[in-house]
Amino acid sequence: MSTDTNTSRKAQSRKLQLEFLARLESRLVAGAQEYGDASFDRPDTVDELLDEILDIAGWSFIVWVQLRRRLEGLELVAQDLEDPELVAQDLEGLEDPAAGPADSSPSGRPPESSEALTEQSEGSK
Repeated sequence: MSTDTNTSRKAQSRKLQLEFLARLESRLVAGAQEYGDASFDRPDTVDELLDEILDIAGWSFIVWVQLRRRLEGLELVAQDLEDPELVAQDLEGLEDPAAGPADSSPSGRPPESSEALTEQSEGSK
């Protein structure tokens, strides 16, 4: 990793750390305004904290699933980029600016006849 990249990541990490601490301080101030010092003497704090920990675990799972879905999508894109036939098909769908606007489907790709689609599917068998 280059020195510039490493310095940039350290700066970004520091910025995020400061953001985290500012948000934490904001939450503590809001809690102090709402509950005062009573939070330190509340008997239900442990039960409430146990519920919060379960909430955090549940949200962690939800975020994990979201990230896995995004990662799988990126992996599919990378696989497509490694397949010369798929790349060629994608390039065929691009318009040539010198040729003027082409007839295209709502997807932005040129419409293909059902015969061409049948030939393609039979050729891939």
